[in-house]
Amino acid sequence: MKKFFLFFFFLPSFLFAQSASIDAGGGSGSSLNPTSSILTADFTNATASLTTTALTVNLVAGKKYSYNAVLYGVDSVAAEGVQIEDAGGTATFTNFRKHCLIHSTVLEVSAQGGFGSVCSDASLTGNFLVQLQGGMEVLSSGTFAIRAAQNTHATGTLTLHRGSYLVITEIP
Repeated sequence: MKKFFLFFFFLPSFLFAQSASIDAGGGSGSSLNPTSSILTADFTNATASLTTTALTVNLVAGKKYSYNAVLYGVDSVAAEGVQIEDAGGTATFTNFRKHCLIHSTVLEVSAQGGFGSVCSDASLTGNFLVQLQGGMEVLSSGTFAIRAAQNTHATGTLTLHRGSYLVITEIP
């Protein structure tokens, strides 16, 4: 029984990971909580000009981050499509890489690019989902923001739905 007790006593130290501090520029770091931003209201754009969404976070110079953005959307005119881009902020980078997926009734787009490269689809049918995942090394502190617009515009409106989000995690 004593051996079992010793094994049980030491078991928690092997199972529980150490918490890490993450500071994405918002002040003091928080344990195991990445910095995030979520749309609390629908974002709309009835133009083909990229406009900054509310999906914006602060980044710190010299830090490395990964990010994941999930955008739930629809365009009132399928032939006008969508374009998404990540150069709406003020931070600059020494390294930046992302992968973009656009899904509607099927996987429409799968593309990789660097900072500021536009992920777009000329026509979408019904609701769609855009996923952006990437990694970055920050040269100068500033904001990181997702921008969105229609790919072309005649009469419709692009809507990114409330609940779309951006999560930034510092990589030690």
